Amino acid sequence: MKKRLVLAAWTALLAAPLAVWAQESTPDPREILSKAMGQVAAMPALALEGALGVSVEMQGRKDEVSFDVRIELGPENAVYYFMKSPSDSAEIFSDGKKEVTHLVTQKKYTEEKAPKSRTKILGEMPGPPLNMATKFLGDFLHNDPALFEGIKDLKYAGKETLNDVPCEKLESTVDGGAITVWIQSEGDPWLQQVALDLSEGAEGGTFKVNLALTSWNKEIQFAENRFAFTPPEGVELALTQRQQMAKEPPHPLVGKPAPALKLPMLDGTAFDLAAFKEKNIVILDFWATWCGPCRIGLPIMTQIAKDYEAKGVKFFGVNVGQEDIPTINAFLKQSGLSFPVVHDENGDARSTYQAEGIPQTVVLDKSGTVRVVHQGISPWFEEELREQLDGLIAGSGTAK
Repeated sequence: MKKRLVLAAWTALLAAPLAVWAQESTPDPREILSKAMGQVAAMPALALEGALGVSVEMQGRKDEVSFDVRIELGPENAVYYFMKSPSDSAEIFSDGKKEVTHLVTQKKYTEEKAPKSRTKILGEMPGPPLNMATKFLGDFLHNDPALFEGIKDLKYAGKETLNDVPCEKLESTVDGGAITVWIQSEGDPWLQQVALDLSEGAEGGTFKVNLALTSWNKEIQFAENRFAFTPPEGVELALTQRQQMAKEPPHPLVGKPAPALKLPMLDGTAFDLAAFKEKNIVILDFWATWCGPCRIGLPIMTQIAKDYEAKGVKFFGVNVGQEDIPTINAFLKQSGLSFPVVHDENGDARSTYQAEGIPQTVVLDKSGTVRVVHQGISPWFEEELREQLDGLIAGSGTAK
């Protein structure tokens, strides 16, 4: 009997710490998010509704804008996307081949080739910074690993009931602020809300974006022509921004030999563009640390440079902001970017390459001829630049 009592006591002592550990262990936030993404992405058809809003408060003034949102996901990359504000509304139809944007209030519509992934459609409308929330949603719905690239230190923040729905609450930092995500913890793991606080750059004010999803339907059945658009009477076909830009005359340097470029590098070595002639395709990206669009474009450029390095493409960022080296280095360290920087301290290269606005991205073929010039950063910049590089590598690239 004594032996059994002693054994029972030891068992209780050993079990107690394990029980405490089990109670106190924190769920893995990445696992929660990944599991939810995988389950939702596996659903063959889906419809969801919610509200997307932005709230800005600066110098005692507060402004708010809200959009009603409806998204329908069908087979073969098909999507319907509707947004409505108090003063305007727009809808996108895509059957996976053709994308149509219907500007309801303006009584116009545009047509273009559908992107390879409908996450691109969800991530572009209504434009920055609101699309940070819809891009997150698009990545979530399609189980896209790119979602995790934008969140830096995902943490589990406990359980919370949101609008009578029990949820797991996750928190993380993002560029310019913080993000909070609520995922339904019982039944289907629906995404309930995404809240972005982007107040870091608001100069003492607040800047917040919120996407609240109020309805999910996985039982929906779509009509055969649901994702096709038939223009109503009085609605006219218009050109997209991309189509309009394609009609503009090319940059003056396109088709001409690239001007000579000899400047110091940020690391103290010398840069001579002529050294790459007949050897490499070269990308020159003119930028500055104070340039907002440049900050958006540089992460895209560095990823493209990494992806195409083995294919003989060389990338150089030409800093034309008339900035000193410590300022540039501080920006690179803070942003986590790493790429070779040509230091155009006096603006000579900017003048020679007619970079009236930045960013300006110039692509040279192996002969040293300017084949492509991108001015600014458009929603289709990355897709277009990759296609152009692929063409140049294959020997079929055309000047643009």
